[in-house]
Amino acid sequence: MNPKLEAPRDLPLSARAHNIVRRLEAWVQEEIGAKRRLIELLEVQEAAMSDSDAETLVSATRSVSEAIQGEPTRAHTRHELLSALAREWGTSERALTLGGIGLRMGASGQRIARLRGELTQACEQALARGRRIALVAQAQRAVLNEMLNAIVGSKHEEQEGRGALLDAQA
Repeated sequence: MNPKLEAPRDLPLSARAHNIVRRLEAWVQEEIGAKRRLIELLEVQEAAMSDSDAETLVSATRSVSEAIQGEPTRAHTRHELLSALAREWGTSERALTLGGIGLRMGASGQRIARLRGELTQACEQALARGRRIALVAQAQRAVLNEMLNAIVGSKHEEQEGRGALLDAQA
């Protein structure tokens, strides 16, 4: 075990450290909720990708974008909490992880350890869903490029940035 993460056996953890960890737990819960909401929105977006209604896809994509815009605010909160905890414990912020904090807190760190597992799972699910959507989008782009090549007679990438005239009567 990393000695920097272990609390000294003869000194109790400060009330300030406990307070910061409780606030960190609240942040983790908020982050889990945000990730679960993102997963739901990504599911809607993925379904909309196979729907013929372009407006549904635009709306779903906008919702995902809006959900992602909250990330920097939550990341800033996490940074502030970890910085405060690092100062309290006299260590580097980079050395602090949720797992390490749970270990250092001892018995009172069990909740943050449990929340860490939930957050990990939610992040993995959101990442997997996002990757699936990216693959679907990539496949759709390839199909559209093939169609454009068949219609126009040249690769889309070659046409990018240049105008292409089509005979509307053809």
